[in-house]
Amino acid sequence: MLKHLMNCANASDVVRSWAASELSLRAKAAKENAGSPAKYASMSHTSGASSARPQFTVLNNIPTSPIEIGPPNKYLRRSHRLEASRSLSSLDEGIPYYFGETDPEPLPPEVQAKLEQDVCAVYAANGIPWHVADNFLFSELIRKWIPGSRPPSSYTLSGPCLDRAAEAAEKRTIETVSGKVGTGQCDGWKNIAKTNVVSSLVTIEGEPYLVKTHDVSAQAKTAETLKRIVIDDLVYMATVLSIMVIAWCSDAGGDSKRMRKLLAQLIPWLIVLDCWAHQVNLVVGDYFKLDLPWLPDIDKATEVIKWFNNHSVALGLLRSQQLADPHCATSGNCRVLTCLTGPYKKQAFLHENSRPMVHLKGTLYR
Repeated sequence: MLKHLMNCANASDVVRSWAASELSLRAKAAKENAGSPAKYASMSHTSGASSARPQFTVLNNIPTSPIEIGPPNKYLRRSHRLEASRSLSSLDEGIPYYFGETDPEPLPPEVQAKLEQDVCAVYAANGIPWHVADNFLFSELIRKWIPGSRPPSSYTLSGPCLDRAAEAAEKRTIETVSGKVGTGQCDGWKNIAKTNVVSSLVTIEGEPYLVKTHDVSAQAKTAETLKRIVIDDLVYMATVLSIMVIAWCSDAGGDSKRMRKLLAQLIPWLIVLDCWAHQVNLVVGDYFKLDLPWLPDIDKATEVIKWFNNHSVALGLLRSQQLADPHCATSGNCRVLTCLTGPYKKQAFLHENSRPMVHLKGTLYR
């Protein structure tokens, strides 16, 4: 790395000079440490050990004097900084980085803390990965436009800042829902990290509030496990949030259905209900199983849309025809069968694109 810095055209003069002097010092130290056989023999005879040799470690290569970088005010400009790499943290610490001739005053602790909380809120609201905070460009952005600030690290954002944000959100929720009546519900799925989770929320005056999310990856997916989770959440809502839950809702799966029966036996006054959004999807699925004359048209529409999506040349030609007709849709989606508007959207797409498809057919046959 030192040889590279010494010959790198992107490195500043001070860095190349330091690399050359460091190489010279290390070569000199290695030559002195090598010694001669006679010297080793003399040392061995003097110490009384017949086979003892001096032990040299990596510590011998560490320079004993600090790096000389010149007068303090000479290298305060950005043009004198190491631009080739930010991985040499020792050089970054050794060469000051200011945007002016004077060191900007650091932000007051309360302002710095508010900045970190705001950045944490932006990251959480937009789904930005926490490790982006450790990116060099992000740090430069904060330093450039907020003089005196300290760019927050990923550890700060995902640790203390996120904990404080969660505590503040919980406090606001308690102030809003305390002493009110609500209905609870739960559902399970896999998140983007492929973790099996079960989340519960409570609806109060038409407004949903997230209660808890449980990691159940290592637990059995049974009605007893789900009942224990629901009971814990009911206790939390009653003791911490001060909510009176009068009903509980879950999907129509086997474990959820049995959980509701167990919950009704344990708390007889609690209303337990199926999720009617799931029920409607089941009804739609049963409807499409009927022998109706127009159902084959939906299958044909799905086949046509999939064919265009899987053939790029034909899709490109169709898009060129679509751009010439301002009244047609430019995209076709194959939604799940239980989506109520899915069949209608497919038929509407083919109807709106009938003229571009006819023109495309004539172009191909021509």
